[in-house]
Amino acid sequence: MDEADYKKTIFPSKDSGFYSKQWLFGFDDCKKKCDYLICCEGPREVMKLWQEGFTNAVALFGTSISDEQMLLLTEIGPKKIILLFDGDKAGRASGEKCKKLLEMFFNVRIETLPEGVDPKQLNGEEIKKAIGV
Repeated sequence: MDEADYKKTIFPSKDSGFYSKQWLFGFDDCKKKCDYLICCEGPREVMKLWQEGFTNAVALFGTSISDEQMLLLTEIGPKKIILLFDGDKAGRASGEKCKKLLEMFFNVRIETLPEGVDPKQLNGEEIKKAIGV
């Protein structure tokens, strides 16, 4: 892949009134009070998880988590949050930061993918193995 994912995704301009850090992609489709919730960086990863049968997944629209997103996660109320970020330096660093914030309220686990591996590259069995369910 020559281009980074963000170059292929069109985000609304700041003037549109859409502020991504106020939302979780997939929030409305999640089961509330679930056993686990998979949390990824971007919508494309969540869509891949859905295709593979892992329907309780949300995306942060990036590598950080906002207060608004934390509140949305409390509305979902999972017993456990599984952070499934990209297997690169930025994904690992952001996973650690998000874990520290989230573990004040949730049972959180980070699933570290191999270097250069993105969650949307995994098939169903690889996802199942990665998240341990």
